Amino acid sequence: MSMVLQDGDRACRKKYPRLKAKAAESRACVAAVREVWSRHMKRDKENHHLTLLALTFSECIDEQLREESEEWHPSATSAAELLQAGQQMLQCTALLQKRHLEEGRLLYQQTFKCHWLLHSLETACWINPRKVWAYSGEDYMQRSRKLLRSCLNGRKPMRALDRYMQQYCLAITAETAS
Repeated sequence: MSMVLQDGDRACRKKYPRLKAKAAESRACVAAVREVWSRHMKRDKENHHLTLLALTFSECIDEQLREESEEWHPSATSAAELLQAGQQMLQCTALLQKRHLEEGRLLYQQTFKCHWLLHSLETACWINPRKVWAYSGEDYMQRSRKLLRSCLNGRKPMRALDRYMQQYCLAITAETAS
């Protein structure tokens, strides 16, 4: 990002860029972006090396999940490697976000999907992250938001969250049972 956005670029000083892509498109591009980045990055800039590391870890996660796409859960070794790659990727992006914030630039926003990715990788020894990730149809967030709103009616926040989890578990059970 910092290679593309010039120092004088004011757009990223007011709000985070709205970079949206479908998961399949992103997965298809990670290897190419990493290759282009490694050829054109400025070798004397630590942020460029962190960006390359984040792209490399992302590619590693994608490759491992692609190799074990049909398995219900990866091997213990593979699950540990997935978790480590995910943690390191998110540490790189968090550090990049912090450094850019110090410069007054809004880049590398950590979103709910980053948090969800980490949780899906933490449970990889029991279930393949490909079986539970939020990108299937990209409707997980809208459905979750709608369900949570319905659970808020007349309830305190913690009771609403408890009700939401009960309803969500019932829905997942019904969907997987049929």
